[in-house]
Amino acid sequence: MKKLENWIEFLEQLNPFHIELGLERIHHVANKLQLSKFNIPIITVTGTNGKGSCVAILEAIYLAQGYRVASYTSPHLFRFNERIRINGKEIDDQSLIHAFEKIEKGREKIHLTYFEFTTLAALQIFQETKLDVIILEVGLGGRLDAVNCVDADVAIITSIGLDHCEWLGQTREAIGNEKAGIFRAGKIAICGDENPPQSVLKYAKDLGVELHVVKPCHPAHASRVAGSRTILQNAATALTCIHLLNNKLPVSEKAIQDGLKNAKLMGRYTKIDNTIFDVGHNPHAAAWLVRQLKNDPYKGKTYAVIGMMADKDIAGTIQELEGEIDAWFWGNLPSKRAANLDQVQKILQQITVKKWYNSTSILEAYKSAQAVCTNNDRVIVLGSFVAVAECLKHSFGHNFGALGDSSGDQN
Repeated sequence: MKKLENWIEFLEQLNPFHIELGLERIHHVANKLQLSKFNIPIITVTGTNGKGSCVAILEAIYLAQGYRVASYTSPHLFRFNERIRINGKEIDDQSLIHAFEKIEKGREKIHLTYFEFTTLAALQIFQETKLDVIILEVGLGGRLDAVNCVDADVAIITSIGLDHCEWLGQTREAIGNEKAGIFRAGKIAICGDENPPQSVLKYAKDLGVELHVVKPCHPAHASRVAGSRTILQNAATALTCIHLLNNKLPVSEKAIQDGLKNAKLMGRYTKIDNTIFDVGHNPHAAAWLVRQLKNDPYKGKTYAVIGMMADKDIAGTIQELEGEIDAWFWGNLPSKRAANLDQVQKILQQITVKKWYNSTSILEAYKSAQAVCTNNDRVIVLGSFVAVAECLKHSFGHNFGALGDSSGDQN
């Protein structure tokens, strides 16, 4: 029997350098192993940003009501086990190993990508567990993403922005069409983007989907969300889902209040001491971060520690934040997909920034930023899950283990 670290190493070699979208492979294995049909509600969540927050809120509310809840998210910050949670707790090593063994045996000669294999493992675990609801987070896009091998009773799009354009299209219309691919005929769909592209509206109409577009700061949700540490629009989107599934999964007002207070998502505007950790890695996420910073003023200076993947819109992300940042500290990331200093220098020639310092690693960049901080200053770590994880582990001594580097993911 392989140890979990051996399985993770095996998975990371499946498709280390490229993304292979498509459902044919995963459908074949899922149908063979009877992993694509469930007799409980399935909620599938996609979106350019806000997916993780929406999942965390839904999970917390259903747990507060006493339901047995499973969730599947990606990527992870510290341990692969974080991706699969049963009743709010990350899956144990032995359950993961058991699921991996079943998928490896069942796939026979079918080639699976990292994300396809791990998605099937999550579904295997869910099939063997007594549950009331399953929440699935899309990895990339929607229509051709591995989790779309399961039919959603409620399909959620949290937001639609420009990211992964080389795979999903160069416009919001094209990207919206890809994300709407998780919709199912006769089922419910929710869009947390107040101005959805026409492609989303058309997809829902053509398919006969009951589409609900969530307006910002909806009066029906404002009092519930006030005082919570969650993102208002994502909370409103999650509450819309709770309401629409109330006939199958009744939820009390107390459970909603408790869930909103308890919902936590490490790495999304997480404040620890003088540092804010945020995994935002595109202009859309950076614009949201700017709004949070304006609503959370600080006496001193704000320093940004950043490392990003080469396929991201680095220039656009920096430009969104430039007005709020007094100095930037760039660090290389321990990932084959990461942008290096030479690539960043070329990008910097195209844009104007106040102050910029380079380091050979994200940890060196983080130490440099902390070294110049006074008691009134703050540091923001952003740009990638990898950047946030590296700095969190260094500064706060989290003994989470280091199973996997998320090489099969897109963030």
